[in-house]
Amino acid sequence: MNSQTVAIVAAAIKADDTIGKSERSRLLGLLRTPSADVPPRLVRFGEAARRLGVTSRTVRNLCRAGTLSRCTLPGRARALGVAEADVLALIAGQELHHDRN
Repeated sequence: MNSQTVAIVAAAIKADDTIGKSERSRLLGLLRTPSADVPPRLVRFGEAARRLGVTSRTVRNLCRAGTLSRCTLPGRARALGVAEADVLALIAGQELHHDRN
């Protein structure tokens, strides 16, 4: 979450009289601590291809080679896209190393 959004939400929590003191402290603590289990942002194969200036098939080949990591949704077996961070890093020219899927 962006810092401005966090500040707005924190102000709203502090101003809300219906929230008890302990609950308010818990909520503010959650806002201050970033969650480690946030899944990577998903970019569909076609969108990744558009951003990279290649075909969807090339994106899938980059996944097979381990250059991009595939993303699946919980309960699904098929990959729906790739991690946006990987696409952005590839655009920036950073070398990526992932295990093959």
